[in-house]
Amino acid sequence: MKQKTFRYLSYQENLAERLLDYRKDSYIVVENNQIKSILMSQYYHFPILAERPIIFSLEELFSYLFVSSHAILKDVKRIFFLYRCLSKEMKNAWQIQSYFDFVDIANEFFMLYEEIQGKEAELETMISVWQKEKYNFFKELKERLEKKQGKYLLKEFAWTKERYSPQNLHHFSKIVFFDIPSFPNRCKTLLPLLQEDFDLEFVLQVPREDFEEEKLMLRQVSPKLWEGDFFCYEVGSEWEEALYLLAEKEKKDFFVYSSSPHEKHFSSLFPQSFIDSSRNSFNKTKLYQFIELQLNLLREKEVGQKDTLPLEALLSAVQKRVCREYYGFWEEDFILLRKLLKEEYRLISIKLLQNTNYIKIIGEHPSFCQKVSIFLEDLFAIETWKTGKDIYDYFEQHIEIQKWKEEEYPDVLDVFYEVLSRLYANQGSADFPSYEKYFEGNLGRNLYQLLYRSLDSIYLKSAQSFSEEKMEIRDWHNVMYEKKKEKAAVFLNLDDKSLPKITNFSHFLTEHQKQQLGCQSREESTLVEKYRFYQALYSQKSLVFLVQKSEEDNKTVASFAEEFLRNQGKTMEKSPYSKEFFLQSLRESFQAKSSWQGEEETGYQELKKENQELLEKGSFHLGAYDWRNLQACTKYFYFSKVLQEPFRTEALSFGISPKQLGIICHRFLEKIGKTQWKIFLKEKHFAISDDTLVEYLEEEFQREALRIPSFLKNYLEKIVYPRILKNTKSFLHTIEKKYHQENISRFQGEKGIQREGIYFGEDFTVSFQGRADLIIETDQRKEIIDYKTGKTIDDQLDFYAFLLYGEDKNVEGRYFNLWDGIFSSAKKKEDLSFSFFEEYFENFERDEFYHISEKKSFCIYCPYQKICRREEEVL
Repeated sequence: MKQKTFRYLSYQENLAERLLDYRKDSYIVVENNQIKSILMSQYYHFPILAERPIIFSLEELFSYLFVSSHAILKDVKRIFFLYRCLSKEMKNAWQIQSYFDFVDIANEFFMLYEEIQGKEAELETMISVWQKEKYNFFKELKERLEKKQGKYLLKEFAWTKERYSPQNLHHFSKIVFFDIPSFPNRCKTLLPLLQEDFDLEFVLQVPREDFEEEKLMLRQVSPKLWEGDFFCYEVGSEWEEALYLLAEKEKKDFFVYSSSPHEKHFSSLFPQSFIDSSRNSFNKTKLYQFIELQLNLLREKEVGQKDTLPLEALLSAVQKRVCREYYGFWEEDFILLRKLLKEEYRLISIKLLQNTNYIKIIGEHPSFCQKVSIFLEDLFAIETWKTGKDIYDYFEQHIEIQKWKEEEYPDVLDVFYEVLSRLYANQGSADFPSYEKYFEGNLGRNLYQLLYRSLDSIYLKSAQSFSEEKMEIRDWHNVMYEKKKEKAAVFLNLDDKSLPKITNFSHFLTEHQKQQLGCQSREESTLVEKYRFYQALYSQKSLVFLVQKSEEDNKTVASFAEEFLRNQGKTMEKSPYSKEFFLQSLRESFQAKSSWQGEEETGYQELKKENQELLEKGSFHLGAYDWRNLQACTKYFYFSKVLQEPFRTEALSFGISPKQLGIICHRFLEKIGKTQWKIFLKEKHFAISDDTLVEYLEEEFQREALRIPSFLKNYLEKIVYPRILKNTKSFLHTIEKKYHQENISRFQGEKGIQREGIYFGEDFTVSFQGRADLIIETDQRKEIIDYKTGKTIDDQLDFYAFLLYGEDKNVEGRYFNLWDGIFSSAKKKEDLSFSFFEEYFENFERDEFYHISEKKSFCIYCPYQKICRREEEVL
């Protein structure tokens, strides 16, 4: 047995310099690859022939010393392999239908067996009743894994005494475990094996009395007296933190540290002053954002809609920068999509782009059609994937992946293809069969989600240039390995919600079980976090704490920071910058970003008439709704003509907008009139077969298939169709009953009418136009019927009666609501006559202004309130 020694360093010593003491005769082992990278970067400047330290991460060392002829499975491959070990009964018992249902269970399985390291017999004596079911599941799964693994070995089970090969490290006879305050259980159990061939030394930055040498764990972490400058300030929010840093930056230079820098939003609040702390994540790349965009769109696709996409989803997508840059969408494309939405289209497809109705709506725009077609082709191609080769081909041939090269991330494509190869290598072999075995639902979509998850949070090298003017929020966990600091340091995230920060923690074992089995407990993890915190503090020149306290969020100072304060004899102070300073800074920030500031005004303004922009060849052409608007509010009439009706989407409870339902029902009843009127006139029999009615109705709904969500199919067939058909038959029966003894001379639907010469003024003339839904004339009477699916307008039928018959008073008007199946009589507001209109439009022409409605209730739902400026007066 070789020697085992310990060396204890003071907090003030520089770890990077002390590590060089071992470069000539020892293998140096650090906790993880990130620490290794930080240390190695400081030795690049060494002369070519100078000796450099040989540094391993803890996992690298054991991978060198414990080898196997088996193929070691890591990452998702080991989860795929473990998934294949599940029996049908196990899947049913734990409701596992696909790979994604199994991921969390698999990770808990791996973490458990990595922790206990062969102590299953001991654990079984401690298992509680509530743990028994899951443990038995894990136990059976492990047994099935051992029978099935063959030439493969999962990395959690690779380090065993039988695979120990010390000859792989023969250059030195000493291994130094440098600044590792806590060892995973599977490493700890194998250290005696290493001591048979190597001298072991453990270097720690704590007093001797703080470390338990037999158990290789911290006993305590004792704060030492801080001799430099130290201040602790209370702040109320992230805004106050950022503004404090900006104010202090004007006076001096300093570093800023946090336990979770990626959670800070300073760079979003003040992009000119802060560097994005999460810039090294793959998530920040355009390629990742593009994949995320496509995946979200696929999730929004409606069931049963193979080649269509919700139009609102596309509208949202084209506003994303990555989408605009790749496909070349511009503002005019966005406007065209809005036009389609305004026309009640809910879905879009390549077929729609070739539809003549669509072209009528947006006009001839071949460039737009081409861009949207390519966008949809790229998206829908994902759902055809079956194999790993399909995915490679997609990014090599379908997608111009070179567009996603970024100067800031020079290795983005290399990392992407590396992940891709790890995910899909060996797929299709006997041990890793077809992907259909692992996923439920569309295979291509599942494979894309797997790729997306695998790219999440991968570390990338960033070539982003640093500016002395910008501040970076850095992680303090590894700062002690850097060179001695000559600047002050400001520490953030010192509240009890942020510290201690413990991750990768098994929830299966209780704290008592962990202690009994020698696994790392929560208490030990907390001590490690505290150890790193003090290392970060004592490696600085001077300190400032910014602590967020909030009664609303139940935040107070973390125990680590509170103990340090108490040990230094300090108390938390209020920020040196007053609340008024912060508010003024915020105002200045917002004012600087604003390109326009409106003046404060009260009340509303009159709008001077500019009739020419409303005229067509010197004439007002008014319909029934125009006449209603003009009477109700001349200002609303003006805005609706000049600005058009603002885009708003409305939906009934079952998902069809009132406007669209009205269009379909109108066309349905119009079709009945056009195809059956001769029969009605000849036979005076208004009954139509159910099959014919169903055929007509389905045709009209099918015409609007891209305007109706597909999930409504069953509801339409079971509820909507029967209701409309029932009410249609009731409508026809009522008409037949009323007119069966009269001689009908006219039965006409959708009659368009225009009446010129309503008014001849000095500046303009007025003509009326409209379209009556149904006109019935007999020897005894005339009737106009207007179809509705919503509310009625009182004087609409008066308007149509005047259009058709002038001042003839023998005209009846009724509304028929097809949705409710009810007839209602029109309420006559006034007798419309040529003299009435003459007087009205004379007054309108003489008035120099458009006026607001006398009734404030009219303004409550007005879309032009903010332009009109009457919103303060609306009741």
